[in-house]
Amino acid sequence: MLRAKTMLIIGGTGFIGYHLARIALKKGWSVTSISKNKPKKLRKIKKVKYIVCDITNKNKLKKKLNKNYNFVINLGGYVDHVNKQKTYNSHYLGSKNLSEIFLRKKLISFVQIGSGGEYGSARSPHNEKMKTFPKGFYFKAKAMATKYLLDLHKKKKFPVTILRLYQAYGPKQDTNRLIPIVIKSCLKNKKFPCSTGIQYRDFLHIDDLINSYGDNIANVINEIEKLFLITRKRDIKIDDYKSSYKNRNLKVWNLMDSIGKKDLYTSINVFDSLIINGISVIPIVSNLFAFYFMILNSHDNISVNDYRINKTIQSKVKVYKSQYNESEILNIIIELRNIDVLSKTTSLDTKLLFHPFIVKICKGYYGL
Repeated sequence: MLRAKTMLIIGGTGFIGYHLARIALKKGWSVTSISKNKPKKLRKIKKVKYIVCDITNKNKLKKKLNKNYNFVINLGGYVDHVNKQKTYNSHYLGSKNLSEIFLRKKLISFVQIGSGGEYGSARSPHNEKMKTFPKGFYFKAKAMATKYLLDLHKKKKFPVTILRLYQAYGPKQDTNRLIPIVIKSCLKNKKFPCSTGIQYRDFLHIDDLINSYGDNIANVINEIEKLFLITRKRDIKIDDYKSSYKNRNLKVWNLMDSIGKKDLYTSINVFDSLIINGISVIPIVSNLFAFYFMILNSHDNISVNDYRINKTIQSKVKVYKSQYNESEILNIIIELRNIDVLSKTTSLDTKLLFHPFIVKICKGYYGL
């Protein structure tokens, strides 16, 4: 693992940047934000180091960015999309300046935040292999930045990842955005301006964006970090990712530990690894039965030493206990029973049931 986990967020004073910084800090990352303006009081975080600089000014940017960072997340750019030149400069030229600076620095990954609007008139659902037909100078600037960075990756192995986001919304979003306007108008029983309603839009809540698969982005970055160390300097492919899990000597108790802590990202990957390595669903279910009965009895202060469960797991029972209430555990046990019956009495592929089951556990669904 890296000795120091450092993250630079371009646009860390914005809506998405604020939430990313907040979660990353909780995971022990050192976070620096660079933006054209100081953060609003609503989005200022004490432990974040804030740098004020315009990313379109390359000379000043070089002086400000005199350190190395493990990860750079580029959320920066002119947000009002009114001024064509400012939009082009911040989204294309700014991305170009940043990549040229970090091309000469030690960097694990440069994450470029693009837009679903880059696909333009392309038919949905969209995928990464589709051609883009951006309309409007904002989406064209985003698409130009994407093309430039991908070319830089091909020519000079610049470690870039492109994320094309759709309409994000949630707490602390600017009040002039659609969802906040609709909510405020409804609460005040007032009409709100709208079109004829013929457009299709895909809205994404900020928690779903930051808490990817129920686990936060910092954990996803930690996993990228592990893969980087595993694969060293060669290119990472999806097969590398699969084989890295296939070759791990993971046991069912590893799943107990991750699911007991409600660590969704790890739980999904450990479960997939067990299946890849030939472990069937039936012993996984029986072990989880014992695991949750152990936690349930710990609520009543009954000794857990009678269970034939890994001693490491037994020693952490207080950690797991803090994650669950009694009714939640009972609901999980009932669901396990249902999965067990289905696996033994039907031809249904119960592996397909396990991903949503794990998601519900880690998101606290059974405790509602």
